[in-house]
Amino acid sequence: MQELTDDQRYAAITARDARSDGVSFTCVRSTGISCRPSCPSRTPGRDRVEFVPSAAAAVARGRPAGRYRARIRPAEGSITTMPAPLMAGIRHRRIDTPLGTYVLAAGDDALIGVWRQQQKHFPVVSQLGDPAGHTHPVLDAAATQLGQYLAGERTDFELPLAAVGTPFQHRVWEQLQRIPFGGTTTYGQIARSVGSPRAAQAVGAAVGSNPLSIVVPCHRVLASNGALTGYAGGVETKLALLRLEGVLAD
Repeated sequence: MQELTDDQRYAAITARDARSDGVSFTCVRSTGISCRPSCPSRTPGRDRVEFVPSAAAAVARGRPAGRYRARIRPAEGSITTMPAPLMAGIRHRRIDTPLGTYVLAAGDDALIGVWRQQQKHFPVVSQLGDPAGHTHPVLDAAATQLGQYLAGERTDFELPLAAVGTPFQHRVWEQLQRIPFGGTTTYGQIARSVGSPRAAQAVGAAVGSNPLSIVVPCHRVLASNGALTGYAGGVETKLALLRLEGVLAD
């Protein structure tokens, strides 16, 4: 059987190339649904993967970069894997915090991940790229702002973000960004907000796989009865973050 590279798989999926049917397929982790490359979108006139221009591209077109930097944008190729050219630009850095060691990963112009060391859904080493050098604008800014937040000196983040995920995951993660510092919501409320009121379990899976912990505040989501429930970085970490924000008393 023909072996495809990541770039060829990505090209086949985005072009819906029927010649790759039976050779490659797309799998949505949050639902478990798989689809051949030529599979049409369920929504007429809408592609399965939406692309949002980078801030640099926005400026080149004479548009304000802020509208793109203010929310998570899908990274190009964000179906199940990134194409090799994008992977080549990823760098990572480990930082020590009061909550343990965190790993930050970024491309040239956006942050793609913030994980507590060895947390659930921690990426494989190959997805983190090489260690960053002494200076990396995105990682430098992320490390500084994360330190300020954990020291109680910052309540939100001003970082360019490019999380890799499915369209459904992105809708959920955008709802997470709307939860204010010191506020909370529930999985059911998010499910209603994304137009899928019966999908609380799928929302929970999307929240749990959020690759930008703390920066995109999945720790602010509680069960309908107010219980902390699970947290990829550990329930004790979630408890500490909610105490830091004044949601819970010490």
